[in-house]
Amino acid sequence: MFRQKLREKLKWHNMKKYNAIDALLDYEDTSLSYTREVSCFAVPDHGILSMTTNNSAGAVEFDFFTIWEFLKKQEKKVEEAFMLHSHPPSMNQMSGIDRNMVYGWCLALGIPIWFLVITQDQIVVYFCELDKELKQVTRDYRGLYNHWDLAGDFGYLSDVMYGLSMSNRIQSEDLNTVMTNLNESDIKWDLVSYLGSW
Repeated sequence: MFRQKLREKLKWHNMKKYNAIDALLDYEDTSLSYTREVSCFAVPDHGILSMTTNNSAGAVEFDFFTIWEFLKKQEKKVEEAFMLHSHPPSMNQMSGIDRNMVYGWCLALGIPIWFLVITQDQIVVYFCELDKELKQVTRDYRGLYNHWDLAGDFGYLSDVMYGLSMSNRIQSEDLNTVMTNLNESDIKWDLVSYLGSW
């Protein structure tokens, strides 16, 4: 469904630009290997707010200022957020930097964060939130899944992100095109329903 929506939306776009379908094709290209971490920050009802890479195989930054400017302008408080980023193959857990980063984001935003680490075939899911009474951030491990286990949107989103991590032909402006493609495809951000079905 997600892939079909992408194809329908993209047939109206200039297909000469690198787009989400190209990222899916790069993901499926066995001649390519992991090159860079890619991050994605999203909130339900608004979609992906930021997609970034600094072309490093060992680190990525989320665009805090873009995200913060958007969130503080919202009349209705955002209830939860999704932070996704790619890791090299077999690094299917949070790094020390990831733990420190999500701690800071939970403190800064004051909302629960679904934190997903995406490797070539797997997705590890954590639920992080601020315990206001104890004044600490809790990290609840929710499981390790294959891309195809997280049926629907999260599986395909993971494929797109990992395709971006493998691609040898993207430019920084291509991330904005891919982000627009994904937002136009009406991603369903209800991760709990995907996880709850297991």
